[in-house]
Amino acid sequence: MEEPGIEILQNLVIKEATRPLARYIKKYLKLLDNNNKVCIETKNLLQQSSNTLQSVDKLLKNGEIVDSATLMRSSMEKNMMAMMIYFDPLETYEDFKNIEKCGRTVNTRPTNVVKNFKLKIKEINSFIYGDFTDEEISMLLDETYEKLCLYTHSSVAVSMMIEVNRNNDDDLFVAFFYLISDFLRILLYCCLKYLCNDEKDHIDLFCLALGWFLNFTKMDINKLNSEYLSKYEQYLYRDINSNIVDKYSDIIEKIKEDSKELNNEINKNKENIDKYLTNLLNK
Repeated sequence: MEEPGIEILQNLVIKEATRPLARYIKKYLKLLDNNNKVCIETKNLLQQSSNTLQSVDKLLKNGEIVDSATLMRSSMEKNMMAMMIYFDPLETYEDFKNIEKCGRTVNTRPTNVVKNFKLKIKEINSFIYGDFTDEEISMLLDETYEKLCLYTHSSVAVSMMIEVNRNNDDDLFVAFFYLISDFLRILLYCCLKYLCNDEKDHIDLFCLALGWFLNFTKMDINKLNSEYLSKYEQYLYRDINSNIVDKYSDIIEKIKEDSKELNNEINKNKENIDKYLTNLLNK
């Protein structure tokens, strides 16, 4: 696709997905202020989750991947804890109130919060997550959190990113983290929408998915191969961490497959998609 075409699509994504998403998150947070059925801690954690994601945007624009990952993990934890406090006022909320217990008990330990949150995600938004199997939801949340932890802790993944920056290969990794940021923003939107009992849909899901795909147009496609990326394996110590390194390889292959599949679907339905996009552009 030529640059002008990409620019038009990017503007469409901003108009139909990015801006509405931000606008409704802001609107829902204001509505929650007057909702006495939701405790102040849930409201404040969701507000901070939103604030943190705004900071993530600034960091990603500057290619600060490690710091953005640290904040994304924080945002994800606040979002999930806020909802588990809401869903479990008798145990999770009570443990959360106790500063010495919070983060250490069965109900508030981050990995357990992720585990418990998985069981609620379809209730939070069945339209977006209803078609996912329980296993897919589990994998989605676990792998997202696991990746963010890798870059949050003092790990070899953090050290590797220094080499990535030195080689000006940030574009290969920033796209992945934009994808995670988008996922967390949608998750926040869904949680707020649920708490505000709003059953209407305000985001164009086609444009949302299109935005995810466009993240990868910023990558140098010539670098997206195992030969080029193999130079970073030495920093991840494949002999020790083969399972993690193989996951990165699998992700690269999955992106290639998804891109081919998406292009095939676009070519098959080109007339309908063109008509749909034209209608959106003429709104």
